[in-house]
Amino acid sequence: MMDFSFIVPVHNCRETLSACVQSILRAQIPFSEILLIDDGSTDGSGNLCEDLSRQHLQIKVLHQANLGAAAARNTGLAACTGNRILFADADDILDPTALKQTLSGELCAYTDLTVFGMEFCYLLHGRPVKREFY
Repeated sequence: MMDFSFIVPVHNCRETLSACVQSILRAQIPFSEILLIDDGSTDGSGNLCEDLSRQHLQIKVLHQANLGAAAARNTGLAACTGNRILFADADDILDPTALKQTLSGELCAYTDLTVFGMEFCYLLHGRPVKREFY
């Protein structure tokens, strides 16, 4: 069984972080850890990271001064324990079914890199006005 580490840079994303973490947890991937790297947030995101880690044992939190997303990812790489690494941004919502199928090898059995497609949904007053798929 593979050990997976999700690395999520966190900077001033209090509004989206919980949904991102929940989408990872819904995939129910065994033996995974989620590393939330608080990159000097000033909006309470760091406290939210700590709250999430108290609720879910597989979540670990690291705090650092604001150095940018790349530095936060590198901090996560240095601290992770998994032999497979996944990156997500704190405003991403991952499709749990696709994630589980991909990681179990159902979609791609022998790969070193997987890039998922993206759907952008722009909101205006809470309503989607444009969707783009890549």
